[in-house]
Amino acid sequence: MSDLDIAIVGMAGRFPGARTLDQFWKNLREGVESIHVFTDEELLSAGVDPAALKSPDYVKASPILDDIESFDAGFFNFSPLEAKVMDPQRRLFLESCWHALEDAGYDPANYPGTIGVYAGAGLNTYLLQNVLADEALVRSLGLQQLLIGSDKDFLPTHVSYKLNLTGPSVNVNTACSTSLVTVHLARQALLLGECDMALAGGVSLNVPQQAGYFYVQDSIQSPDGHCRAFDAKARGTLWGSGCGVLVLKRLADALADGDDIRAVIKGSAINNDGALKVGYTAPSVDGQAQVIVQALATADVEPSSISYIEAHGTGTEVGDPIEVAALTQAFRMGTDQERFCALGSVKTNIGHLNAAAGAAGLIKTVLALEAKQLPPSLNFETPNPKIDFEHSPFFVNTRLTDWKPEGHPRRAGVSSLGIGGTNAHVIVEEAPARSARTVAADGRVHALVLSARSAAALDEATRNLADHLEANAHLPLQDVAFTLQCGRRAFSHRRAVVCRSVDEAIRALRERRFEPEGSTVEGGRLQRWLAGEDVDWAPLYEGHEPRRVRLPLYPFERKRLWVDPPNPGERKPAPETGDSFWRKRPDMADWFYRPQWKQSALPLEPEAAGAKRETFLVFADGTSLIQKLVKRLERAGTVITVTPGASFSRQGSAAFTLPVGDRGAYESLVAALRDEDRLPDRIVHCWALDAGETPRLGARLDDLMAAQERGLFSLLFLAQALSQCNVTRPLRVLAFTNDVFEVTGLERLRYEQTSVSGICRVLQQEYNNIVCRAVDLVLPPAGTWREDALADELAREVRSSCRDILCAYRGPHRSVPYYEPVRVEAQSPRVPLTRKGETYLVFYGLEGIGFLVARRLLEEGARLIILEEPDFPAPTEWGMRLGMKAPRDPVNIRIGNAVGLQAMGHDFILEKADFDDVEALRRIIEKAEARSGPIRGVIHAAGASNFERVKAIRDATPATCRQHFAAIPHSLRMLDTVFRERDLRFRVVMSSLGSVLGGLGFTAIASACGVASSFTSYLNREHAQKWVVQYWDSWDIEWRKAKGLVHDSMWDRVAPSVLTEQEGLECFLRCFSVTGATLVAVSATDLERRYEKWVKLEPVRQAQSQSPAGEEDGARPRKQRRPELEAPFIEPRNELERTIANVYEELLGVERVGVHDGFVELGGHSLLATQMLSRMREVLKVDLELFTLMEHSNVASLAAHVSQMREARG
Repeated sequence: MSDLDIAIVGMAGRFPGARTLDQFWKNLREGVESIHVFTDEELLSAGVDPAALKSPDYVKASPILDDIESFDAGFFNFSPLEAKVMDPQRRLFLESCWHALEDAGYDPANYPGTIGVYAGAGLNTYLLQNVLADEALVRSLGLQQLLIGSDKDFLPTHVSYKLNLTGPSVNVNTACSTSLVTVHLARQALLLGECDMALAGGVSLNVPQQAGYFYVQDSIQSPDGHCRAFDAKARGTLWGSGCGVLVLKRLADALADGDDIRAVIKGSAINNDGALKVGYTAPSVDGQAQVIVQALATADVEPSSISYIEAHGTGTEVGDPIEVAALTQAFRMGTDQERFCALGSVKTNIGHLNAAAGAAGLIKTVLALEAKQLPPSLNFETPNPKIDFEHSPFFVNTRLTDWKPEGHPRRAGVSSLGIGGTNAHVIVEEAPARSARTVAADGRVHALVLSARSAAALDEATRNLADHLEANAHLPLQDVAFTLQCGRRAFSHRRAVVCRSVDEAIRALRERRFEPEGSTVEGGRLQRWLAGEDVDWAPLYEGHEPRRVRLPLYPFERKRLWVDPPNPGERKPAPETGDSFWRKRPDMADWFYRPQWKQSALPLEPEAAGAKRETFLVFADGTSLIQKLVKRLERAGTVITVTPGASFSRQGSAAFTLPVGDRGAYESLVAALRDEDRLPDRIVHCWALDAGETPRLGARLDDLMAAQERGLFSLLFLAQALSQCNVTRPLRVLAFTNDVFEVTGLERLRYEQTSVSGICRVLQQEYNNIVCRAVDLVLPPAGTWREDALADELAREVRSSCRDILCAYRGPHRSVPYYEPVRVEAQSPRVPLTRKGETYLVFYGLEGIGFLVARRLLEEGARLIILEEPDFPAPTEWGMRLGMKAPRDPVNIRIGNAVGLQAMGHDFILEKADFDDVEALRRIIEKAEARSGPIRGVIHAAGASNFERVKAIRDATPATCRQHFAAIPHSLRMLDTVFRERDLRFRVVMSSLGSVLGGLGFTAIASACGVASSFTSYLNREHAQKWVVQYWDSWDIEWRKAKGLVHDSMWDRVAPSVLTEQEGLECFLRCFSVTGATLVAVSATDLERRYEKWVKLEPVRQAQSQSPAGEEDGARPRKQRRPELEAPFIEPRNELERTIANVYEELLGVERVGVHDGFVELGGHSLLATQMLSRMREVLKVDLELFTLMEHSNVASLAAHVSQMREARG
């Protein structure tokens, strides 16, 4: 062993015809040519020009990869949109890096040394062919995000960031030799001590894959779709797609660490041909010969000891003779032997993989060394007449042969030659035999631990391990346990089997006999591990010499995330500002989403020279963390603090107190700051923080509402005060909470404060001048370095221009939510929901979505107990109520639905329940069950029927919020108390998508639904019986209620996205097919884009920041001509109409607005309406409401309404 030896301890890759390296080796040894020959139908459907197919020069073949459109974005904490536009080469390489480290038996998070990354990629044709063709998508992303996700320069550093690798991270690009050059550079870095482990490799994807190519004579591409390296018929190769990654360590370290060494790199070298050749793209005999000689010298081995060469072997008439001549010239410096060294080229199997070609050749060679077999090089019949094989050291290996040692370890050379002249050569040797070791068969108990990011992935990992152990029964159980415990990342979904032998392990895995608690196993370590703790397993193996062994790799849950190219001849899509935004996705399977969290560092924002000092208004809570935050903000500007007190008072020049629940005190505060010209630039609201002294929330509704005073209600009063005092300047609000959201699974889950993020969503939608964000924390111990570090991060967060509506700090990590698409096909297996004759309970089952679901259950033969609120009229009053001619009254709608169910003869019991008395509720339910049978499922639908209760922030009160909290989270809490110990078939909360997207007037709805959702997360963590929350977009039964609340044109525009009854009920059933998910969102349109548009407000904020340059200097932006509208143009007829029309023209950028021109038709939207509301109040001197402006949405209607207001005012 030499100190210069480098061990290959792990490998991974994807190659044409092979998703795994096992399949790759099988193809190689069986002589499979993995070139896909396309049918005309395939090419036409992919958009290939029909005329091309008729050309004799068009070659209908390509080496392709399966399923490049799919990626496990959630595993690597990418949002679906971010992953969708990312270079698929990067996605594939990232997955391969993870698998390569697992193949080596290492979790990078637990590796004590540094890990480097050396990588290169091909041209990002996906960007050119697919992404850039979608102009609306490009505009919405912005140039910076697009470049970072698309430029191949960021390939290695993105891997380093996502896997937290702190060694050198180097991008390499030497054309075809890229990936073998990465191996050389990684080897050098290891020998110089720059890192302790290194990932090296390359990736190349050709997009589109479903395409052939035009053959050009004397080019590198083959005329018939075959690569015939070294053959007389050789005319070129094919460009293919693939990825290969190798994990390298110093050999001495690998041996000491018990690694499973796959092969040893004895030496390597790189050089360039320079100008000693006929042209830039031409190869050079001398350049290639020199690099081989250098590699042999660094390896300190004789050419005669090399028994196989994996050649570059492109199969060209000129290139092949030059390569063999160079090899011969180099070998002749050390041996005169002839035809002793086999020659082959993987390009005959899979084509030329460009930046991944060298890695493919090296991986092939390592697999051959492990198998002790030489696979055939394909398509070789007659030698190229320009190659003198008879008098050379080489022969082309054309069949599978045993690789026999010749008195020394098996050795091979691997060549890779780049266009432009950069040559690389690596000398590789078979791995040393593992030293003898006695593994005691003493019946020791071993814990085989498995984990994954989802229940489905965990099940697949379990099956994979059982299959692997059956196929490799010789593996020492101790080594299997050690590798799983110390060489795999521990995720949130965990299980373990405890066993004494491999056979016992296989049986336990097959029969799903998992250890429930593991309290007595491994000294209690397993119990703690199953509970979610990080565990140090190493002490268990002291004195036992454990070794890493090769085990199944993580089963990624890939989903299609792909920007499809435009169809040929299709016109480019218009920006999604019109009706196209509201069109449903054609496949219902794409309507489902699962809320997730991903890590997202705060963007770096350099301090601008001469930046003005800002004013910060801090609602401080007295905790040491906030005191430290205030000190940091004082360095950047002026800080004014507000603390809770008995009355509104000034406590010096920069401090106030006010009563938390006194709305008038907030107005006094804002008025005082306005009058003193000290209105803040940023507001930091910390009153919802709780350091842990507050006891767990009580069960009464009053307890739940009291918990809103320092969070939801305080922010509500603050927003109303800003509005009342006409604060229209740009303002950023950050509201802090702690332990509210389940990000790591270790939070206290103060679910009652989820309402803070609810009002933050709506506040910035209703007030165009405000950006409002929620920040959730886990408070570190006071006085620690962690508290100082968090204070630093929060100071950056406060001063940032970031628009993440919600983020969470957990230790050193910052995370943001996103909504992961989950395809749910119609044929997906469904959990049987109902059985004929069984009884189910539905709360709010007489209105809206709840009614439609209840009716469907009754139609399928179920019995129902429908719960209504205590004030619901008795049946004796129904006739009188229905005769009142108020069909839109919510109570009358519910009565009418109950009468309809009775008339249809359905079997249901209607009960009224007081949710403030849990024992009375229990008695009511037991009484109903005595008549109908035991309840087997619960549906809580109050959160999905709320259109008639919307209130703008300026009109909302704690009392209106209480209505929603009573109907939604409080009733849910009481129902759970009653049913907590019951074994039910399902527990469903039907909630509003407004808790995700907000919406004008949705403060109470979004807040109440958010609290209910977080409450279920709390319950699901504490109890085996799980609640499933479904976030619902509007169904037509609900959307019809909005008919009078929004303008007809807006109603018509949104209507295409609304779910029909049939669609909604089908989606309801499909929600139960989302395996392991307790939160599911349903949106017929793209939820990610809706979130960007309505919650993060990206398009609106970008538009504001990109106003015409001349506007700041007093110049008006250029107005556009009035569009063609259905309404004829009518000039304003009086001064009031003229004033209103001027505001329309000013804010909409339209010239000559007529009195009947609709706000929406002219390009208006809800966010612009808030800006228009402020302007209208200013010029008309009347106190207009937002909903009034939306209802009277043309000049004539609004002028008439304002005239009536003025007359009434006198």
